[in-house]
Amino acid sequence: MSREVVQASKNEVNSSAENRGSRLRNLREIEECLEGKRLYGDEFSGEEVAAWFADEKEATTEIRGPDWQYKYHELNQFHAYEWLPSRRFSNVLSLGGGDGSELLPIMDSLDRVTILESSENLRPAIKAQYVLPEPDGSIPFPDNTFDLITCLSVLHHIPNVSRVVREIYRCASAGGFVLLREPTISMGDWRKPREGLSKHERGIPLHLMRQLIQEVGFKVVSERRFCFAPIMYLNRKLKKNIYGSRLMLRLDSMLCKLPIWNRRYHAERALEKFRPSGVFYVLEK
Repeated sequence: MSREVVQASKNEVNSSAENRGSRLRNLREIEECLEGKRLYGDEFSGEEVAAWFADEKEATTEIRGPDWQYKYHELNQFHAYEWLPSRRFSNVLSLGGGDGSELLPIMDSLDRVTILESSENLRPAIKAQYVLPEPDGSIPFPDNTFDLITCLSVLHHIPNVSRVVREIYRCASAGGFVLLREPTISMGDWRKPREGLSKHERGIPLHLMRQLIQEVGFKVVSERRFCFAPIMYLNRKLKKNIYGSRLMLRLDSMLCKLPIWNRRYHAERALEKFRPSGVFYVLEK
């Protein structure tokens, strides 16, 4: 056997070993993500982020369909809007705000509204300026621009969450408010297709969200857990908007406050699903 052939064989073996090592490392990383130790997607390369962004661009709009109507007004009012000061907001940014329906209950207090939205197949419900987001997570506005920013169930669709939260902080004005609403559970195994969910969405572990909020410098005005899993199950079974009821929201909030539920991020057994599944933040810069 020639020296060149031997060297080629060695290179092939080394390459194969490197690939196996890379796969094992990726498997370990995914397991750590499913355990809630790290956030899947937050450390992706630029190419991976761009591919994720392309997959999610119209995914939510397509899943919801043309007849979908916004049904979270009471939820937003109970956990967020009631915490805002009684004042006008001159410059408002809605991240991933879709047709703008989420802002309808407080429109009388808003002057100028900008919606940063990836979908281009929406019919606006409010008067607003639409801007397409950048895949890299940057927000195309100067520092201290907005005195109110809403980001309601958007971050779990985004890979580079920490980058986006830092950008939100940068763009918020001093004394400005930020409203965040996110699932804090895995939402199932994202390596497999999940009915009613897009390809990549996954919740953000609560301790990682708390850590990020503290690191960027936000003051926490309110942190409320919501969406107790059995109530969500009942909501789906009855096909009713339970979270449109103030009474059910109070019950849900009371149950979520009990310190007896497990904090497992990725539930694999029925009893592990008895837990709050989301968090609502009112933050101030």
